[in-house]
Amino acid sequence: MHPHPATVGVKYDFREPEFPSRRPKTMNLAGYLVSQGIALLMIMALVIAERYYPAVPQAPAQKRRLNLEIYALGVSLGPAYALLFLISSSHIGGIFDLGRITNEFHGASKLVGVLIAVLIWKAAKDFFFYWFHRFQHSSFLWQQHKLHHLDEYVDTLTTGRNHWLEGALAIPARFIPLAILFKFDRTDGAVAGGFLGFLGLVDTFWSLANHANLRIGFGRFSWLLSSPQQHRIHHSRLPQHQNKNFAVLFPIWDMIFGTYYHPKQGEYPPSGVEGENDVNSFRDAALLPFKEWTKSWQRAWAGWKLPATGVPFAGIENTSSAADTGANSSGSACCPPFRSTPPDWKGRSLGM
Repeated sequence: MHPHPATVGVKYDFREPEFPSRRPKTMNLAGYLVSQGIALLMIMALVIAERYYPAVPQAPAQKRRLNLEIYALGVSLGPAYALLFLISSSHIGGIFDLGRITNEFHGASKLVGVLIAVLIWKAAKDFFFYWFHRFQHSSFLWQQHKLHHLDEYVDTLTTGRNHWLEGALAIPARFIPLAILFKFDRTDGAVAGGFLGFLGLVDTFWSLANHANLRIGFGRFSWLLSSPQQHRIHHSRLPQHQNKNFAVLFPIWDMIFGTYYHPKQGEYPPSGVEGENDVNSFRDAALLPFKEWTKSWQRAWAGWKLPATGVPFAGIENTSSAADTGANSSGSACCPPFRSTPPDWKGRSLGM
């Protein structure tokens, strides 16, 4: 989902009624439909490639249908996400007069200055997504995000396999900081928007390709840009790959913050979440985080009840090894009701 290029990243001057144009809704709707049409063509091309050159065995038809249903829900919510995007970026910047980085680079032409600013904007966007993504894996947001990771057959359609809360959380987390940092003036707004719109299409393709079930990696240059092999490491269920390769485009952020894993030649590990089963219906997918949050709060409440000694957790021993893997009899994420240390949201001991 990518709004019309003229609205992306542009800081409007609301005191001048002639900017933006008098037809923003029509143009934004047209831009959204065009972007979804291009995304559909990209998906079709990658799915055909996966059929003939799969890296690992392909997903059964039932799983593909489920991923398509989840993706369709995300597309239907696109206009709402677009509105949230505009509020989080352009409108917040315009209302509060934000923007500390401009396109004014000494010694550079206007066009070059805007291009440099847009590229910096892109790197910053990936930086904020990196930290939001990392927070999802280490907090209560894991229960919302893990729908994406439960897929045991990662392929192109996994790209859109996100809970409907994902956009509502990820868009403000990325674009409010960008609105605070960046400012494009009125004259160069359309130019910047054009660059950002083009990069938005590149984003779409790269995200789809990253999840593609294809044997594509960049070898010794994997630290420059993400690839299907590198991102499959992020989706791996193997312990040595846990919490690695969070960046969506520039692995440099993983390298700087110690989460980079360089894939070995021919390394395409199995995907999914160890100790948990995938959802089997659209209803289960839509309700997954709410059910898991409810169970987590119930376990937390039970775990903090005072035993006879009057001290929380006193005399409480760890439960069976099944709890240590994060699985229970129902196959869902499990924080056992009683542990010697407080459980985190993924069912692992915090080691306190």
